[in-house]
Amino acid sequence: MRKFFAVLAFLLAGAAIAETWTLTVEIAGLRSKKGYIELGLYDNPDGFPKEDEDFAKARVEVDSTHVIMEFEGLPQGEYAIAFYHDENADGKFNKNFLGIPREGYGFSNDARPKLSAPSFDECAFSIDGDTTITITIVY
Repeated sequence: MRKFFAVLAFLLAGAAIAETWTLTVEIAGLRSKKGYIELGLYDNPDGFPKEDEDFAKARVEVDSTHVIMEFEGLPQGEYAIAFYHDENADGKFNKNFLGIPREGYGFSNDARPKLSAPSFDECAFSIDGDTTITITIVY
């Protein structure tokens, strides 16, 4: 009997570890149907929103004013998103000489920058099941 409970506990622990979810991200309000959306998904406040410190990333060609992206196999947790519309497809987030963006951008929870990018906490959302979020781009 003791062996049965040990096996059952092991199986239940394995099922909990293997449970993953799909995140669907809808980006609305694009002003043109050209270029790419470059999106970073973050699971850690320390790297947010640095481009090379994201948990996962996606690059999708824009062919509509509404773009949908999916991330599969995500474990339960807190995440945040930062993205930009690389409208001229040069692989960079273009800004003017004052550092003001020339291309569209956005953050999860539609968080808006003040003097700098919003914090991870301002952008954070939970995944504990299949999740869909919509973000409106800012130009």
